[in-house]
Order: sequence, then structure tokens, then C-alpha cells
Amino acid sequence: MNTNQDSSYVNHINHPPFWHEDGDIILSALDPGANTECKFRVHKVLLSLQSPVFRDMFSMGGRNRDDSEDPCPVVPLRDDSVDDVRALLTVLYNGFGLYEDTPSISFDEAIGVLKLSHKYQMEQLRKGIIRLLKRSWPLDRDEFVTIMKQSAIYPSASRIRNCVQLVNAAHIADAYELLPTALYELAILKPNPQDQAFMRLRGLSSEDLYHISIGKSRMIERYKSLEIASSGDISLTVWDIKLPKKDQIPIFTERQRYRTCAQQKSKVFANQWNAETNSVEQEVAEVYFCKEVFDSWKKIICECLYHQSYGIGGFSDGITAKYFTTASACSGCAKWMMVLIKNKATEVWQNIPADFDLPEIKPSEYLPDARPPPYI
Repeated sequence: MNTNQDSSYVNHINHPPFWHEDGDIILSALDPGANTECKFRVHKVLLSLQSPVFRDMFSMGGRNRDDSEDPCPVVPLRDDSVDDVRALLTVLYNGFGLYEDTPSISFDEAIGVLKLSHKYQMEQLRKGIIRLLKRSWPLDRDEFVTIMKQSAIYPSASRIRNCVQLVNAAHIADAYELLPTALYELAILKPNPQDQAFMRLRGLSSEDLYHISIGKSRMIERYKSLEIASSGDISLTVWDIKLPKKDQIPIFTERQRYRTCAQQKSKVFANQWNAETNSVEQEVAEVYFCKEVFDSWKKIICECLYHQSYGIGGFSDGITAKYFTTASACSGCAKWMMVLIKNKATEVWQNIPADFDLPEIKPSEYLPDARPPPYI
């Protein structure tokens, strides 16, 4: 590696707090905007233990300092920003509060550490930063709903900016488990005519804009299937038809799992549900239901698609059983409808990687975090 660097045209700054007099290596990063070379005097052992790249770099030596009285070698870090290097050193020296309620680093610092930990092959640190970021962009749907419900109707400009930065950094660091939630969040954004926050989407690559576009289109198709179901076709299923047959529960068979319809205004013949075995038996059974639920259901879906409110907090999480009982449906049918809607929302969530044409995610990545997220 060529460690020569022409720094005659820049100012030199010894960067606190990472200027240790007993340090045995100096890391140098350029800040072109400030026309400055920032130096960090640190300890080789701390970097060598974490990074095979730094171990190899140190074994090759560095350029001598201009001050001949101090032979401490200097290693220039090309293409690394001063802020990212400072964030990396902060984490290496102080930790980043992964198991604390309040992390000791900001979102921008976490993104910087993610990129550099990948570049310098600090695998354990990279995994730790990914776990930290996943607490604000979790793969567990309930955790994500909790985060979104704390937001305003329209996403803040900073949240949109952070999503874009997260997506870009995830590609750089091969952190593909961060992509589904971030791209989904960008796909369900509701345009706010009062600001220009959506212009930040220009920071995404053409490939990621494609992922959002195709994912949004497929997500809408899944919700449109609910509008079709309002016709009362007994062959339609609660879950995605791509699932195994045993998981494709017809909507009227699902009705039998709840309190018998109090009004019994309409009925169909459907397969029998066996509550003991939790499975469908191929026996015809009479299923009574309130026809009003389908009128309400169709209205919900139409409004959802028209207003583009098919994301978290819109379609599935913004509807309660009262919506159906107010339309003269019994409580059993209202609960039935809520389960169908919840199941569809879960189906959409579980199919995000496939619908957005993203790399497959390991099932273990979907396990919820045992601690509440600190939201960085």
C-alpha cells in the first residue's frame, strides 16, 4: 500500500480527544472542505485486535512525520472522512452503548462506523452496529409499528434522510438485513405538499428506486385481493396463494373460529374448521355472517388504495372493530374482519424481501429485540 501523501497544501491539526501522547501510530484523514489534515494519535494494539486490514497496514509501516524528534509513523486513511474516523475511534475506545437505553453515538456516526467496520473487516463491530440500527429499523413488524406510531402523520425530513442514508450504507457494508424495513418505509410515505422532504429520495440509486417502485406495486396488488374478496367468493384465502395449501385458509372457513354470528342474515357453505386440531377438514358446513362487513370492507380497501394509506398505521393499524359494528355487524363478524385485515398486513410484511426483489433474509433476523429500541 502506498502510504505517501502530499499534504503540503493543507493545515495540520492534532485531533482531540484522540491524541494520546503514548500512542504509537498516527492516523491521518483529509477534510477537503476545511483544507485540513486531521491526525489521530492512537494505539496500534486497539486497531490490530479488531482489524486484519490495520494489522497488515501497520506491518508495512507509514511515512515519517515532519517532526524528526517524534518518529511515530503516520498512516493516511484515503477516502475516509474525518467524521467517520472519529466515530470509529469513539466506538473502539468508548463503546457505543448497544445495551443501553441511550446509545453513545448518533445516527450519522453509526452509519460511518458501519461503512468503516466493513472496509477494515471489523466483523464483530459491523454486526454490533447492524444490531443497533435494526432497533430503529426492525424486521419485527410489531416493533416497527410501535416506532411508526410515535411519528407524526407525515414523516420528518430527517427520518426520510436517515432512511436514504441507511439504504446506501447497507449496500456498501453488505448489511442487506437493513434494506427491507428502510425501503418499505420509503415506499409507504404519504406525500406532504407542505415540504420538499421527498426530494431526498434523489439520493437513492436507480436500482433502489426500482426496488421501491416494484415493491409498492406488488404490495398494492396484495391489498387489492381484499377488495376482490368483498364479493364473498368462498374460494378466496386469507393468506397468499403462494403459501402451502395447509396455510391457505378460506375466508369463510376462518369465520368459524369466532363467536357464532348473532344476526345470521347470510350464509355460505365452506369447509369445516376443527378447533382441536387447528386445521381445516374437508367437510361442508354452514357458515353464517353479517353481509354488512363486506360493504364496510370494500369501503376500507377503496379508501386505502385511493389515499395510498396502505402502510403501517394506515390500512391495517388504523382500523378497529368498531368500524364494523357501527355498520350493524355483530361483534363476532367484526373480530373476524379484523383478523383478516391483520393477516393480510402480516402477509405483506413477510413478503417484503420477495416483493421488493431483495436478497433473502434469514428467519433468525426476524426475531424481535428483547429490549425497547433507543431510536438513533
